[in-house]
Amino acid sequence: MKTIEINGRTSHIIINGADLPTIYWGEMKNSSETIEKVLALCEDVKCNYIIYEVEDWNAEFSPW
Repeated sequence: MKTIEINGRTSHIIINGADLPTIYWGEMKNSSETIEKVLALCEDVKCNYIIYEVEDWNAEFSPW
């Protein structure tokens, strides 16, 4: 997993193959334990992951 900063957000990138689908996943800041658990459960899923961290889940992801 490669960790970089994109537009002020910590982002984790996992590339398993250029021809595979990519899952974009938003997660709360400092949720590395949650990320690791989900990735362990999905280890047989053939895809790429772009995981970005946010400060305030409700403000970033809620439609209201």
